[in-house]
Amino acid sequence: MKKILLIYPPFCTPASPPYSVTKLYSFLKGNLNLLDNTNIQDTTNNNLEIEVLDLNLEFHKLKFAKYQQYSHNIKDWDDYDKLTAKYHQLSAQTYSENNKKVINSERPEYFAELLKKIKDKKPDVVAFSIVYSSQVFYAYSLLKELKETTTIIGGPAINKKLSTVANKTLNNEIELLNFVLNRKIDHDQINFKTIPDFSIYNLKEYFTPYPVVPIRTSNTCYYQKCTFCSHFSKAKYYEFPLDIIKETIINSKQKHFFLIDDMIPAKRLLEIAKIIKPLNVKWTCQLKPTAHFSFEILKTLRESGLTMIIWGVESGSDRVLKLMQKGTNLKDIEIVIQN
Repeated sequence: MKKILLIYPPFCTPASPPYSVTKLYSFLKGNLNLLDNTNIQDTTNNNLEIEVLDLNLEFHKLKFAKYQQYSHNIKDWDDYDKLTAKYHQLSAQTYSENNKKVINSERPEYFAELLKKIKDKKPDVVAFSIVYSSQVFYAYSLLKELKETTTIIGGPAINKKLSTVANKTLNNEIELLNFVLNRKIDHDQINFKTIPDFSIYNLKEYFTPYPVVPIRTSNTCYYQKCTFCSHFSKAKYYEFPLDIIKETIINSKQKHFFLIDDMIPAKRLLEIAKIIKPLNVKWTCQLKPTAHFSFEILKTLRESGLTMIIWGVESGSDRVLKLMQKGTNLKDIEIVIQN
């Protein structure tokens, strides 16, 4: 039996299960039937096993146990702002201190404990998903220790330094599938309509009063012009089918969702809101404050269950916004925020 372990390394706030490795897990699981002479229906088959390990959550459970406990037992919301601000201050300091340890060739905190969690799984292949630059440091330390295991890296924040210690650098889930199956798969054979499976986690362990499930509605950002962006590398934009989004929400059996796309066009968001509204759930998203978001559109979104929008304002200066190529201006921003 061959075992693939998908790793999400520290550091970022564990407010929800990681989307990246969940999508990889579900994509691989949904395509295991492509193995020669097999008809694999699940990951417990003797030929191939796939697991996910959220080391970011495991680190925070060790380091910030009292904040995890608080987030699950909030009785007095008057203290919420103060305590969460303190947590963010401490966690940011912790990330910085540990990243400096890695730079100085020292082991970061709880390194032995997290390394043991990997080795206890006895994987043949360990694949790291690197989404944020803050994850590079801990991943680098772990990769250096996993010399007897085949290691893979992928994600928008990978760099040349990581590539020097990993066995393989892959660009997407199709390349990972080809690697796992040890052959190049014809696109026509691949099942792209796999539903992200969040049942593989204990959602109650995350640092929120109730589980929040992350959902992507597209593969990248439709705009791709911001000068500061390093995530998308001009990848071709495409939108995930609405039925996949709907099934992900239903299958999760949860009530709170975060659409993690960096931006979603207003027309597309209305289409998503239409399928979400009958499900009676609450959701949050990230948007750019453009004139497209009229009062009427925002009202429609609110009525579908939208409870919060994280606006990418970036600057209060038209000159700076123009230099950023942000595609926004102060007049439109003010109107949208008022709406």
